[in-house]
Amino acid sequence: MNNIPVVKTARLMLRAFDESDLEPYAEMYADEDFVRYLGGEKLSPVQAWKNMAVILGHWSLRGYGIWAVERLDTKELVGRCGLLNIPGWPDVEVCWAFSPKFWGNGYAIETAKAAVDWAFRQTEIRRLISLIHPDNKKSEAVAIRLGERFHQKIFFDEKHINVYEILRSQISEEARASHDPRSTI
Repeated sequence: MNNIPVVKTARLMLRAFDESDLEPYAEMYADEDFVRYLGGEKLSPVQAWKNMAVILGHWSLRGYGIWAVERLDTKELVGRCGLLNIPGWPDVEVCWAFSPKFWGNGYAIETAKAAVDWAFRQTEIRRLISLIHPDNKKSEAVAIRLGERFHQKIFFDEKHINVYEILRSQISEEARASHDPRSTI
């Protein structure tokens, strides 16, 4: 999909999903630890394929979406990260999910920062949220390191969820305060 931008970080590439991602993506979704806070349901390879197709379609319909995350050095698919806003969603969400075998490497914060930066530079989005299960302390820590602030608790998709948010104006203020011209939106 040539309309999906590629974003590179120091160690990772955020890119469109392709057919070669199916096996590692299905492996992630077959892992109980991976799906624990993503609805709790494991996906079959066919369901993982459909999930990738929805992700690719989201880009066509919204102009933004979720990227496949690949390590630059090994070309391994390590997870996904990006922007999600399907019908009925509370707002545009910056989300991340990584294979448990790659946890603890800082990939979530590295890619979430890149996604937030891309969103505020390349779209008109003014607010991003993250929907985090109250027991998911690792994602809560990522949201806080990302600069998101706790906004509210909601009941969504039949469960209690904590909503964290970050505003475009918040990023702009922080960039001005740091006097870093590379950070200015």
